[in-house]
Amino acid sequence: MLTIVENARKLRYPNCFPKLRTLKIKSCKSLRALPVAPSLMFLTLIDNLILEDWSEVVTAWEPMCGEVQDSSCHQGSWFNLLELNTLPIDFAPQKLEISGCELLVALPQPHFAERLQHLALDACLDGTLVRAIPNTSSLYSLVISGVSRLNSLPQWPQLPGLKALSDVFVRGERASLSTLLSLTLLSIRNCPMPKLTEELPATLECLSIGSCPFLQSLGPKEILKSLPSLKDLYIEDCPMLQSLPEDGLPSSLQPLQIQRCPLLTERCQMEEGGGGGPDRPKVMHIPDLEIDFPTASSTSA
Repeated sequence: MLTIVENARKLRYPNCFPKLRTLKIKSCKSLRALPVAPSLMFLTLIDNLILEDWSEVVTAWEPMCGEVQDSSCHQGSWFNLLELNTLPIDFAPQKLEISGCELLVALPQPHFAERLQHLALDACLDGTLVRAIPNTSSLYSLVISGVSRLNSLPQWPQLPGLKALSDVFVRGERASLSTLLSLTLLSIRNCPMPKLTEELPATLECLSIGSCPFLQSLGPKEILKSLPSLKDLYIEDCPMLQSLPEDGLPSSLQPLQIQRCPLLTERCQMEEGGGGGPDRPKVMHIPDLEIDFPTASSTSA
């Protein structure tokens, strides 16, 4: 393993590391190119602002992995590489995380993307990388966050194996989540809309909605009731959310957690004498109910 942190301008290293398997380079402000490392398996680059060239880095990556998808295949993480605009031609990772690479416009080629299992895209300026997600049957986890100037999610590629979609926002009508037929976990974050209009996949088992300051409604009255496999529901930091869907919640739901949603919390609260708020009947059947009801002391204060 080789770690290079905050290297000085005159630091020199060999042009080739024939047996190097793990390389981490952080805050090397003058680094423009990476060394040749034909045995490299794990590569992490953080805050190397002028990195431009790595066409010679991983010439043996694909032959090393072969057709076997196991822990020996490669992973890569790239953060804040402002001048990076391309990935190696033969790059075939299982795990790929990219953040702040504003000039990067393409992901691994489709024939190499068949090994990709986890993809995280963060702080991508205009959503170009989101639109570049390739068709692949191997991808099971996708994280999209911090993408500015993206008015709507693009039409989803063919991702028949995708099971977890995280930190995604729902703003436009183009991307239909219902086409993701294997999706079991969905996390919606930072939705700028007052209402969720997206049809959700019937395969969902876990749904998390959070940090949506303008969200007032979860959508159509049947949006959650129509999810027969939903087991876990988490709603947090949605201060404007007014109620649960009119048709209620599926009978399959076990844990329900509502945190920092004062309007919704009030509607779910139990009152003395057995009564309660308008949404109390919708949550009474849930065996594991966790809602941050105000305490008597905070109410009196």
